[in-house]
Amino acid sequence: MTRCSLSGLEITTNPQWVSIHPSGKSSTKVQRIGQNIFHFSIDADESILLDHFANELLLKAIRESSLDDKTFYVLWNLEKVKGFSYQYKKGISELILDKQPPLQLTIFYNIDPEFRPIAESIKALIPEHMMLLLADSYADAIRLLLDITSGKLTSQQSAPDPEEKKKLLFLADTARIGWLNMLNQPISLPSDNDPYYPFFKGLEELRKNLQEDEHERQRILQNLTKEQDEMLKSKQHQSEQEEIRKQTLLTDFEAQKKELTEQITLHEKEVHRAISNFHEQRGKLRDLCALVSRSAMDTATKKQLIHTCDKLIETELNEKKIALPLTTTDSAFLSMLQKQHPDLNKRELKICLMIRLSYDTEDIARSIGITKRGMESIRYRMHKKIGLTKHQSIKNYLNDLSDNQQQRT
Repeated sequence: MTRCSLSGLEITTNPQWVSIHPSGKSSTKVQRIGQNIFHFSIDADESILLDHFANELLLKAIRESSLDDKTFYVLWNLEKVKGFSYQYKKGISELILDKQPPLQLTIFYNIDPEFRPIAESIKALIPEHMMLLLADSYADAIRLLLDITSGKLTSQQSAPDPEEKKKLLFLADTARIGWLNMLNQPISLPSDNDPYYPFFKGLEELRKNLQEDEHERQRILQNLTKEQDEMLKSKQHQSEQEEIRKQTLLTDFEAQKKELTEQITLHEKEVHRAISNFHEQRGKLRDLCALVSRSAMDTATKKQLIHTCDKLIETELNEKKIALPLTTTDSAFLSMLQKQHPDLNKRELKICLMIRLSYDTEDIARSIGITKRGMESIRYRMHKKIGLTKHQSIKNYLNDLSDNQQQRT
């Protein structure tokens, strides 16, 4: 068991009561002296600027010591501390201004001369229900603490004189403005003939200016927030409108899809009926050819009738192939064209026939379900496929082919 050599009180350590700085270059350690005195110290190789206030470390030690709602005291060894960052000052100020947990007395000791004005400013912020004292060493800090807790030294005895009180008041007002951003709290000015009046008056003007700047900043922030909200609402409205349009298009698409599906089904039925009718007619024509062959008529008449039946069958086959009503002349032309150019597909055969029949490009494109530009591209490829030169007309070529076919028949 370790005890404090000056007070005789037991010193309690806990490996969990240590906070290591994120940089790893320093750590803050807490020990408990007796039942309710917490001793803070900084472990570092050199003097440092504290920028990470370990408030949670103190609260943890208080909680684990079962002192959540009981009075406690803090000793703070500042030997390795050369200053506090803004956030650290703010953290300490918020701790000492908070009535919970009930911190009654804090003593800073081993204070670097450069750090003393900061310590004085913190002392000036202390409310009436608390005390902050400055000591030179650990021994002085322990003696002060024991004198306060035993009643040998009261807050009235340690109260500053009027001049010191004005100094502390000025430091407190400065800290409230600079550390805590408490710009709405007016500064109490001494009388006009007071030698400290210019200092307090200057500080009050600074507070007003900062307050105006803060109001302007808040106004700008509110306007920006309002603009952002309006922009967000506008984007949301656009998104909702896009979603409505999307749903409308989707509904229209489904309706068109259903209509087209019904049309396709109807056309398929018509095609099936046409195919059945075609097979029936073709069967009848073939039966007619068989009857003619077995008849007693002269050979020349038989050949002419059979040739006519074959032409009718061929015409029906070509109609089925290109889905276009044909005469026997058209059918004969298609048959000859396919023999002459076997690499032409069904669509190209249909286009060739429509070109020969003097359909214009737009009509042909509409018939086969493409654009006029697409039709012009197909026509250009057919020109090369048939083997025509650049200056030859495909229509003239097809007409010549048809005339030759008619002459042969």
